[in-house]
Amino acid sequence: MFDSIKKFENYLENGKLLSGIKKKDYLSLISKIEEDEFLKNEFYEFNSDNYFIENNLMTVLFFEELFYDCVMSSFKNQIHYDFILRTKDNVQLNSYPNKEILSAFINEVDFQSETQRLIITYLVYSNLYWSYEMN
Repeated sequence: MFDSIKKFENYLENGKLLSGIKKKDYLSLISKIEEDEFLKNEFYEFNSDNYFIENNLMTVLFFEELFYDCVMSSFKNQIHYDFILRTKDNVQLNSYPNKEILSAFINEVDFQSETQRLIITYLVYSNLYWSYEMN
């Protein structure tokens, strides 16, 4: 699952939409996320070649798989597990990850952790999906 999300992150970086993988880079991306038509063409272009994320976009299933992966890889990932649990609860309470949710989560992310960073990438994708596919 993370391979597809990593592909999306790479796609954003290669297209200069994400200038790096640090907090400031993600903050810049998120600050524009609710602008009219932001990333719409790029979203559709990426999706035309990458169906896996969209097919696994059911938020509950995504987070359940993350829980399973964290538990199976041992309790040393308790920090990741707690982060995933908080993220899951907030997203489910608010239906989808809007700009406010993304901005709040960004301060909790350890950008040295690929797991945490890619959860934010997934939530950015999810925001675009809800904006362009569900409306």
